[in-house]
Amino acid sequence: MIPFHSQFFLFCLQITMIQLLLDKTEVALKEDRLGAMRGLLYIAQGCWLECQCDSECFKNSTANVELLYSQGVFATFVELLNLEME
Repeated sequence: MIPFHSQFFLFCLQITMIQLLLDKTEVALKEDRLGAMRGLLYIAQGCWLECQCDSECFKNSTANVELLYSQGVFATFVELLNLEME
């Protein structure tokens, strides 16, 4: 079991990574935006680290999607998809 302060530190690192990727979605180059979007989708899959079993991946995926949503990733994806369609 990870101590509480270590869990909080990991949580802060995850939020920092999400915010860095969100910042990269606002650049002018399409390749950079798409790369950041791929990174966010990878996180949504539950893959901060490799999972040991399917149930662990599902649990991680659920927690990551909630975290991504709380950081505004859904709204950003909708805007970017609309931008890419035009």
